Amino acid sequence: MIGANVEPRLVIIAGLAGALADALSMGASGYLAAKSEGEVAARQIAIEKEEFRLMPDLEEQELAIILEAKGLAADRARETAHAMMVDPQRALDTKVQEELGIQRPSVTPMVDGVVTGTATAFGALIPLIPFLTMETDLAL
Repeated sequence: MIGANVEPRLVIIAGLAGALADALSMGASGYLAAKSEGEVAARQIAIEKEEFRLMPDLEEQELAIILEAKGLAADRARETAHAMMVDPQRALDTKVQEELGIQRPSVTPMVDGVVTGTATAFGALIPLIPFLTMETDLAL
């Protein structure tokens, strides 16, 4: 826009429009990415939960192997895995975290989208600051 030698207010309007478009686009992308990641994680957790229901002995053995890999002695790992299986949710949470690497999300997809969009908007507004605070020749 500057190269086209247009009025400074048109540069500002185009910059604001671009910043808004970028912020909305990136915000929507951040939201959708976080939502998709959550859906994939929920599906993997559901599969693991079904495996716990159908094959609890095998899941207990897998849990013991994970604990052993973390440094517990084989006997202690089996005992701990057996004790954890008494509380299926605890065992599932441990297995999901250790085997699948799934952590509980720290923010919702909406928060992720808003933060991403806001950060993008601030970054896109930086080049406009000279046009908003200085004379045109100096801003150029």
